[in-house]
Amino acid sequence: MDFLIFLAIIGFGLLLLYWAKIGQQAEDEVLSKKYKALYERINSKYSIQKHYIYKGEQGIAFDSQTDKIILFNTVSDKVFKKQEILQVEIVEDGNTISQISRTGQLGGALLGTMIAGTAGAIVGGLSASRSKVEKITDMKLRVIVDDTSSPIHEVTFFHTSKNEAIKKSDATYKQVYRTILEWQKIVEILIKRADQEEQKLNIN
Repeated sequence: MDFLIFLAIIGFGLLLLYWAKIGQQAEDEVLSKKYKALYERINSKYSIQKHYIYKGEQGIAFDSQTDKIILFNTVSDKVFKKQEILQVEIVEDGNTISQISRTGQLGGALLGTMIAGTAGAIVGGLSASRSKVEKITDMKLRVIVDDTSSPIHEVTFFHTSKNEAIKKSDATYKQVYRTILEWQKIVEILIKRADQEEQKLNIN
């Protein structure tokens, strides 16, 4: 009798594992379709050199022919010329850990106006030390643009519940950080190009 109960428990456990696997496969298939649909829409409209899509819901892309950044979701796209990008930040759990800003006279003035106009809501305090926080649940790339109606745009690169927070020593964190850092550097290049073009115009 005990042996039969044992077999029943084992069988039920295997059945639960099977259902979980089927459920995960269905979820992966849905995400794959959402990702493909979003990518095809963006790729058909722009000359995409590089792109990143988070869970088929939102993302960022770089149009190499026009030096523009496209921020998009399932509903709409927003395209920004390099001259319109004022600042780019890496944000972990709401704290800015890395920040690149326009240094040119025009870009700096615009960014100053944005900050003053939003009572400091755009630029949060830079974290004193990344090492002080051992675990995180959220990583975003924040792009601030010359648009008073909607100056802040964020792209999620990682998000989970508090119970599943990842350590900064984990491989998952390191992989996500490398990806988000690469995108910050791409935007930084565009910011520097805009500053250089402004400087040339001022000299002439």
